[in-house]
Amino acid sequence: MIEMDINNLNGIPVGMLKELANGAMEVHREIPECDYKNMLGEFIDAVIAKIDEIEGKKPGVKQNEKRPYPKFSARDKQPSPSADVKLASNQAKIAAACDSIKKFLLTKNKNYGDSALEPTRVCSKANSTEQILIRMDDKINRIANSTEPRMNDYVDLIGYGMLLIVNKGWTDEINKLID
Repeated sequence: MIEMDINNLNGIPVGMLKELANGAMEVHREIPECDYKNMLGEFIDAVIAKIDEIEGKKPGVKQNEKRPYPKFSARDKQPSPSADVKLASNQAKIAAACDSIKKFLLTKNKNYGDSALEPTRVCSKANSTEQILIRMDDKINRIANSTEPRMNDYVDLIGYGMLLIVNKGWTDEINKLID
């Protein structure tokens, strides 16, 4: 057994340690039984011990709060994926997708000269809301009539939805929809 020195983890923020533990657990589940798998399990134990130390939890003492990561032991041959780990992983993917959409939308908005929210009205006199809705209809028709819809069509549709939210002034209202 390899002795892990958790002091090497000093200075790393607890949130980052939790992400590290969750990511390492996902990798652990995927690799076959070998010495490296056991070493990775010991590393995971060391990271979790450091998280517990930072949060002032005593090892072996049950806490009232729900852990955002499962207690893991290298001796567990195949830990079953916990709902918390899957949730954290999916939440990270959702955040990454939102970040990508944000970058995409801001770039497009700059490249098109803010034309969706401030149209020049050369050819169409429709207001900006109506113009955004027309663009959404066009994208929906394209998706419906395509044998192989493209990712670009879905991203554009999401972008137009975001522009509609901004145009309608609903940005501050979104948090009210959270149950």
